[in-house]
Amino acid sequence: MFFRFKPNRFHDSLTLPTYPTCHTDIGRLCAVHRKSFYKIHHIRQKLICRIPARTANASPIRRYTISMPERTAHAFANAINRQSVAELTALMTEDHLFVDSLGTQVHGRDRMTAGWTAYFQMVPDYTITIEETYSAGDAVVMLGTAQGTYAATKWQTPAAWKARIQGALVAEWRVYADNEPIRAIMRQSTAH
Repeated sequence: MFFRFKPNRFHDSLTLPTYPTCHTDIGRLCAVHRKSFYKIHHIRQKLICRIPARTANASPIRRYTISMPERTAHAFANAINRQSVAELTALMTEDHLFVDSLGTQVHGRDRMTAGWTAYFQMVPDYTITIEETYSAGDAVVMLGTAQGTYAATKWQTPAAWKARIQGALVAEWRVYADNEPIRAIMRQSTAH
């Protein structure tokens, strides 16, 4: 049986004993440390609620954390999805390198700011969907799809992106994608 005590102003100044291991110890604790029991019980309940129940044959619980390079790469991808050239510019290093799927390289933040502005005018609803992310050191690889609309025709293609992070900025952004869907649409629109 658990007892509930109201917290008071003395809780933070008490030295808390180790948490009891059985109900008998809890009862003894209640009699001796009434003021601190509520705090101990509350902390234990918070810890228990965070641990999901497991069956006997279940695999160990794995908790994944997102590294700083992954956060920066995802922030860059989110800026692309919002078509926010200002955010993209703020996330690029001064000597930023962009490499498209054909191997064309564009050096410098100012040139890429102009490049993103032109691309968002050409494909105003361009977005990328990231389904998987892998990182090692300052390199982040993201797998997913790229999609948008060109000349009133929607397109979508599998894609991958590799970002090299320097501090909290993107030093390099490489795109690996099958650009044939959008090229076919461009050829059709120029033929008309």
